[in-house]
Amino acid sequence: MLFFVIDVRRVPERPHGPLSYVGSKYLALASVSVCQSLVSVLVLHTGLGIPTVVPPIAMYAVAVGLVFTAILFMLIAMLGSDTGRFVAVLILMLQLTSSSGSYPVGLEPGFFRFIHPYLPMTYVVEGLRQLISIGEGTAIVRTAAVLAAFGIGAILLLYAVKRRRIMAEIKLAEGAA
Repeated sequence: MLFFVIDVRRVPERPHGPLSYVGSKYLALASVSVCQSLVSVLVLHTGLGIPTVVPPIAMYAVAVGLVFTAILFMLIAMLGSDTGRFVAVLILMLQLTSSSGSYPVGLEPGFFRFIHPYLPMTYVVEGLRQLISIGEGTAIVRTAAVLAAFGIGAILLLYAVKRRRIMAEIKLAEGAA
C-alpha cells in the first residue's frame, strides 16, 4: 500500500549523483516501510495474541519490508507509476498462489511449482514459519540472505538502468543554472 499513497516522483529531487538520487528516494520510502513493519509485528503479537519471539520476528519483518520496498521502488521507477503498480499487483497475485502460504505448492499446477523458488514471498513464508515455530536458525539466515539478494538486486538493477538518465538530468540542470 505504501506505493499507492506515496508518489515516488515527488520524493526529494535534485540529486548530486545517481547514487544519491536512488538512495534518497529509497531511504524516504524505507523509513515508512520500517514503521509499517513494526506496527504489523505489534498488532500480530499484542493485538492478535500470536506468540512470537518479538525481537527476531520484528527484525525479519523490517528486512522483508525493506526488500519489498526495493522491489516496488524499482518496478515503479523503471516502468512508470501506473505500469509499475500494475506489474507489482500481478507479481503479488503470482506470489500469493505460489508461495505455499495458504496452500501447499506441491498440490498446485506445474506453473506455480515452477515459479515458486523464483519469487521472494516464498522465502518470506518459509522464514516466518521458522520464526513462529522457533525453527532452525540456519533456515532463517538462508531465507534472509535470499531476500537480501532480491532487495539488493532490485536496487542495483534500478541504479544500472537509471544511471545514464540521471546523469543527463544533472548535466542539464547544471547547464541551465
